[in-house]
Amino acid sequence: MLVLVSTPFLYTKIKAKLTPINIQPVTESGKSDLPAFTLDDLAKHNDVVDCWLLINQNIYDVTEYIPMHPNNDIVAGCGLDATDMFQGERKHRGEAANILDDYLIGYLDLK
Repeated sequence: MLVLVSTPFLYTKIKAKLTPINIQPVTESGKSDLPAFTLDDLAKHNDVVDCWLLINQNIYDVTEYIPMHPNNDIVAGCGLDATDMFQGERKHRGEAANILDDYLIGYLDLK
């Protein structure tokens, strides 16, 4: 069983092995070169092997991050609007928000 210790050094070593997605940040208007997804699209990615989260109208594919997460609670948000879940954790302020940016794949289509 692999046990991850939460240290910046270990995180850096693990993160270096991931292939980051080359993304454009969402602009203030909420539009960018990233695709728009519906809630139906989001709902299809609802488990540990395919996990998308909706947080603040942005959609993140966090599938590769799940093994690095300190606990399995993240899976409860797969395929759902996880905004309240994410913002409700004081631990998610700061570095966690920066990590999340690496997994941005699109935004919610509000049409």
